Amino acid sequence: MLPAMSDRAFAAFVAGGLWLALWSGRVRLWGLLPILLGTASLAQLRPPDVLVSGDGRHVAIAGDTGELLVLRQSKSTYASDNLREVAGIEGALVPLAGWPGARCSRDACSVTLDRHGRVHTLLLSRNRELIDERALAAACERADIVVSERWLPRSCRPKRLKADRGLLERSGGLAIDLGAARVRTVAESRGNHGWERPRPVRRLH
Repeated sequence: MLPAMSDRAFAAFVAGGLWLALWSGRVRLWGLLPILLGTASLAQLRPPDVLVSGDGRHVAIAGDTGELLVLRQSKSTYASDNLREVAGIEGALVPLAGWPGARCSRDACSVTLDRHGRVHTLLLSRNRELIDERALAAACERADIVVSERWLPRSCRPKRLKADRGLLERSGGLAIDLGAARVRTVAESRGNHGWERPRPVRRLH
């Protein structure tokens, strides 16, 4: 199982396959070159650090020892299987609330991740109950990334990314690479159509 390949790797496989199909003789063997390059790029794939479902309810974090830390354990195997497939991780699903790097209450989990030589703080909501706005604003200010299934007030201003319902309805699910400071969205893969308003690739602040 591997994480989703990049657009460049996919294009390399397609270009190589078309070259092999359209040409004849020895020249067609040149089509193997982009295929080999695409295959080599697969060996360099690593799972995204954080995955967020399109509704904001499911958040998964790639663990240091091959496990997948999840905000919620769903009764449906579809959600867990989908997270495993996108992350390319076959390890166990571990509840985030029991992980040493997380502090969880009934309302939210605050997670500290040491990734790529930098410490990142995530604030993940666990329900839709009302929270005092001042307390929420203070918590957001301390966090690098905030993820919530509901709309958050403007006073919630994390340092790098606010992925609330307002953003997720436009972007779809998110795959966050903390090392590259890059966010990939489901909307990017749908294409640019009249009925779609895809979010461009974003970089974390």
